[in-house]
Amino acid sequence: MVHAQQTGMDKSSVLLKKECNILIEQIERLEKGRQMQDMRVQNVMALVSKPSIGAEGLLERSQLT
Repeated sequence: MVHAQQTGMDKSSVLLKKECNILIEQIERLEKGRQMQDMRVQNVMALVSKPSIGAEGLLERSQLT
């Protein structure tokens, strides 16, 4: 009986370790996604903070291309 309980605990331990590894992988994936979103926000903030060019500048730019 004790051996059967030990085997059950070993299986539970293995399953728990697998689940922990899956959770760690998901956390890492989510952190990478958050970092990507942070970079996108920084890019947008940089674009917004730059002074915009006037209508004349747009015309000049379109004529250059």
